[in-house]
Amino acid sequence: MYQIRRILQLRQQGYSKRAIAATLAVARSTVDQYLATIEGHFATLDQALSWQDDQLHRLLAQPLIPKVDRIGDLYERFTGFDVQLSKPGVTRFLLWSLYKQHNPDGLQYTQFCLRYKQWLQTQRTVMHIEHKAGDKLFVDYAGKRLTVMDATTNQPVIYEFFLAS
Repeated sequence: MYQIRRILQLRQQGYSKRAIAATLAVARSTVDQYLATIEGHFATLDQALSWQDDQLHRLLAQPLIPKVDRIGDLYERFTGFDVQLSKPGVTRFLLWSLYKQHNPDGLQYTQFCLRYKQWLQTQRTVMHIEHKAGDKLFVDYAGKRLTVMDATTNQPVIYEFFLAS
């Protein structure tokens, strides 16, 4: 407690925060934190010095407001993003813009993509399977179906387009 009172006395005498930290062998960030809390609570340092040591300690020992875990929240959303990206027409940019609407102070697009790539590397497992040439044919229909107007009926006809090589 004596150290808190000593910080206040040195500040009242005109010492800089750096000089106070060097004199008392305390981290400058600690001096900054104590003085910011006290200067925000009291109009003058004389008022702070009039308090008892235990009162000053209770004031300075209040828990800090926890920081928002932006990365942890983002990683929780990635499971939903992974499902959405499998749908046609959904891009990472679209998902990032939705993320930014809900989190205006969130990550920018480049960091968003980098974090998503890192997250994918931890989630996806790979299994190598040996295939004999010409033994099996694997077919995958991807993307949207092709819509063509029928010339005789003037009605749209939907086709699934398949290309093999």
